[in-house]
Amino acid sequence: MMFIEGNDPLDVPVESLTSDGGNKDTNGDAIVPMKNILLSFMSHVSEKGFSPAQRKLDIGCVKSIAFAARKNGEWSVDNIQSAQNAGFSIEPLKSTVDVDSTKPIQFTWTPPENHDPNVPVTTSVLLTLKGDVTLNYNVILSGLVSFK
Repeated sequence: MMFIEGNDPLDVPVESLTSDGGNKDTNGDAIVPMKNILLSFMSHVSEKGFSPAQRKLDIGCVKSIAFAARKNGEWSVDNIQSAQNAGFSIEPLKSTVDVDSTKPIQFTWTPPENHDPNVPVTTSVLLTLKGDVTLNYNVILSGLVSFK
């Protein structure tokens, strides 16, 4: 079983963001709704320009009965083009994590030179965790500039 730590709490209960489970794919199988994860970034502006803002998500893997045969879990970050255009970088984009351990994903936001500091930036990337089940997360990246 895989898990994520380090994201911001959402302002509304998670239950209000999920479907009722009634969605089916073309084969009649239930579709697992995608979960949202929020990461907020605060960059500071000075006479030198914008400072980078960093956040970290820890991806972990714990042993479960269904996961006993596997020695690790996998994860990947996809659909990153719009995030890169907005000044976000993600390292690493793909990796494995051993059972009973965690591995970090580093997110950095450096506003582009032409960025209007009065306009917040919001984009998202897809994070896929592959363990005993495959989980998809919509990672919402929200960047703000502080003048302090």
